[in-house]
Formats: sequence, structure tokens, C-alpha cells
Amino acid sequence: MMGRGRTGASQAALRGRNVERLLGIDIPPDESIARLHIGDPCFATPPHIVDAATAAMAEGYTHYPPSRGDPELRIAVAKHASLRAGRRIEATDVLITAGATEAIYCALTAVLDPGDEVILFDPSYSLYGAIVDQIGAVPVFVAMTPELRPDLDRLHRAVTDKTRLVVINNPVNPTGVVFTERELNAIAEIAVARDLLVLADEIYGELVFTQSFSTCLAMPELADRLLYVNGFSKTYAMTGWRLGYLIAPAELLPAAYVIHSNCASVVSWPAQRAGIAALQGRREPIDEMIAGYLARREDMLLGLAGTPGLTLTRPEGAFYLYVGFSFDTPIRSADLAKLLLAEGVAVRSGTEYGPSGEGHLRLSYSATFDDIRTGAQRLHRVFEHLSG
Repeated sequence: MMGRGRTGASQAALRGRNVERLLGIDIPPDESIARLHIGDPCFATPPHIVDAATAAMAEGYTHYPPSRGDPELRIAVAKHASLRAGRRIEATDVLITAGATEAIYCALTAVLDPGDEVILFDPSYSLYGAIVDQIGAVPVFVAMTPELRPDLDRLHRAVTDKTRLVVINNPVNPTGVVFTERELNAIAEIAVARDLLVLADEIYGELVFTQSFSTCLAMPELADRLLYVNGFSKTYAMTGWRLGYLIAPAELLPAAYVIHSNCASVVSWPAQRAGIAALQGRREPIDEMIAGYLARREDMLLGLAGTPGLTLTRPEGAFYLYVGFSFDTPIRSADLAKLLLAEGVAVRSGTEYGPSGEGHLRLSYSATFDDIRTGAQRLHRVFEHLSG
């Protein structure tokens, strides 16, 4: 039998390749494009955080840090999480990772085997499905209700004897929906009854606009089955610092640490010292950024109002607008995203986030006001043309 050759990709690499996700990431750096496609905060990292990293380098934090993370940062994360959870979380339950992306990768790779089924609400962040596919596990997409809320009946029916884990992304990327305490309790009830693990990704948990936020950390029934992911990228405008963390019980964290030690080993020590400053610093910079996102959300909603063929849902959190579209002549979401890029506005196809994303686009309002206004004008013009 002929082999795949020296340049052939592994099956894992082929399984993990989400073409739409890669296209959405690889938008060319063209200043003429209105960039509404990327989840990168439009604000600079607050100065006191930058100063902490600079001071750390001057103080000699330039060598290998402890592999599980700077002990002071793990303590700070545990204290921060304990306040949110209303229960004590120990520093020994914390693993510092190279961004929330690595935390998700380590968590899923640590507990899944080929053939395991993973419940993904549809739509949800495209990284989950890509990693599940790469492992050889099976993503099971559970469509949201027409209002983009979790459909608990569908969730219940989707669980089988092969189901290992359910992923909760709250607030939701790409929709901006914030799960209610009642919805989370219902999901937790199913997880406990069917003995499922829960991965909770709350990276946008402090970017909530319309209601109080319920964290999975505060649910005692999940404490022994929860893989909790968070990080510094969104709340503190630190995407380029690559700093995140995983919180998990003693039965689960060591396996995740094995994956971390083999793929990342350690996380930049100056970035970790900056993380301490972020958690212990003033709240005002965060509040200012949230106010900025609110202003941008309203600007985008206003700019898109009245666009023919477009359906808008006001997001409750994060910084994304998930829009539906419909024209007399059908067009696929991926093709519409390509058409819009050719017309100078970058967005993401809804199908990147799951099968139900057909007929939808994701727009980010973590952008400059110029990009938001220019992008809305260009999108409006394209939709007018498609609407005849």
C-alpha cells in the first residue's frame, strides 16, 4: 500500500481543519477593509498592566516560570474565582495556560477519546468543534430556539450513552446571548442525571450589558465535573498576551496538565505578572471599555437599521452581532461573507459556528467607529442589491 508521503498531513490535522474558521482568521491586513470579523478588543491594554510586565522583566522574570503557572497568579485567580463562585476555590485547582484557547484544548484533549460524543449548542464558538474533530470525538450540534436560547428538550434528546461532555459558552460567541440562571440550572440537571462533564467557557463573562451574570462556578452540583475556562484577553484587552486559565477538580486537572506540559510547557512570565496586576487593579478601565462596547453596539444597530433582507437581534453580552438574512434568490452564508469581503467589509459566515448558522453572519462591534459605520454602509449597499 502506498503511504501518504513525507508531506502528507496527519488525520488529526485534516479532521481539525475548519475551512471557514481559517478563512475568517486569515483576512488580509488591508486598511481599506472595514474589519468587523475579529474578536479582538479595540482598546489598548490598561497602562498599569503594561507597567507590571515591564517591571517584571526588569526584575528578572525572564526565565522559565513554574509550569503550572506563577504561584502568585494562581492564588490571584483562585481568589477572583472564589468571589464570583461564592465558594472557596484553591490555587491548586488552577492551571495557567497560553490563552483560553490552550485551556480549551487541554481540557478537551485531557478527557475525550475517539468516539466520545460532545454536545455543542448550535451556534457556538467554532474552536470547540475543531478540537473535538481533531481528537476524533464526535461533535453533536444541538440547535438553539428561534430566539437563540438553549433548547432544553433538544439537549435532553441529544444525550446518548456515548455522550461524555457538554460545552457551555456564556455569553455566547457568536450570538451575544447570555444564559439565565434558570437555563444553566436545567443544563446542570441533565449533566448530573446523565453523568456528563461540563466545559464552561466564560471568557466574556464580565462583558454583560443587560442583566446579572450567572457563573457555572457558583453551581455546587457541577463542582466535581466542571472544566472552567477563562482568561484575560477580552476583559482586560490582552489578546496578544496569550494568558488564560483552567479551573478543574483534582480528579481532572492533572490530565489537563499533562497536555499543557507537552504542548506549551510554560506561559510567558512577564505576561503572568501582568495578569496579577489585572486582577488586583482598578475596575475603572474595565467599566470604560464596557461603556465603549455599548456605544459601538448602538452605533452598529443604528447603522444597520432598515437594511433590506436583514434580521437583527440585540446582543446581551460579548461584542458580537449575529444577524439573519433572506433574499428572493438564495445565497449561502459563506458565499455572502466572500461577497462582502470583495466589497470591502470583513464578517464571519454563520456556518463557521454550526449547521444552524446557514442564513446568518457574525459581525464584531469591537472595532473602530469608522469601521463600524463604513462596514454598515457597505453591507447595506450589498443587501440592497441582493434584494433587487
